[in-house]
Amino acid sequence: MKFSSRLLRKGTLIPETRVVFQRWQDGESVAANVQVALADNPTGARSANWLHEVVATLRTRLGEMPATELRSLAALARSGVSDPVWQACLHWHAARVDALYYPFMTEWLFTEYQRDADRLSAADVAPWVRQQVAALKGEDAALSEYGVIRAARDLLRTAADYGVLSRTLLKTFPPYRLPDAALLYLLHALAETTPNARRLLESPDWRLYRLEASEVEREVLRLHQHRQLHYDAAGSLAQLTLPYPSAADYAQSLPP
Repeated sequence: MKFSSRLLRKGTLIPETRVVFQRWQDGESVAANVQVALADNPTGARSANWLHEVVATLRTRLGEMPATELRSLAALARSGVSDPVWQACLHWHAARVDALYYPFMTEWLFTEYQRDADRLSAADVAPWVRQQVAALKGEDAALSEYGVIRAARDLLRTAADYGVLSRTLLKTFPPYRLPDAALLYLLHALAETTPNARRLLESPDWRLYRLEASEVEREVLRLHQHRQLHYDAAGSLAQLTLPYPSAADYAQSLPP
């Protein structure tokens, strides 16, 4: 994970990231892939300066991801999945490389969701930001008060861009459901590093989508009933059998 104000300040860049991965060339570096994919400004950046910022941000973000995840995202981007599915899957990859956003989502915001908080503002997040940055960077690298509020706003805006919070000034928790294709992709992705089914279902990563372990298990059981995977559970023991060996293989199976 990386702490970088750039990752939050420049935004999620969801469509730009998909274009990069649609044009992804295996064997090339992240920097080369991003530079070449965006060289002709395929997403219509408003200025050369903004395009430069997009390139720099994606180089930083994607550069933190392991090669297996990059291959999975390339396969997913080239498939015909809907924008909501792409957005949900990218959320997982992007959150896991951001040392401020990931704990914000899986700790602070998830706690607020569990206690039915409403109308969240940057001022609500600011104390947590101050404490978290101090823990990550040390007291000597503390943000200014403006920097704290800006980071808090960026955290809320990022969660809203991924659909987990509303886009209103004061943030609320709108209805959210993880699409089945995204759920299956994430199960495959998590299984690559967490083969234990119970630990997989209890992963804090699901909190990115406001899901508790019991809710994840319920969704997995539903997919089992629809024969999209196989799941057995008895007490603390669980066995999950997925149709493909990896997230990349699953993504490649999706229709173009």
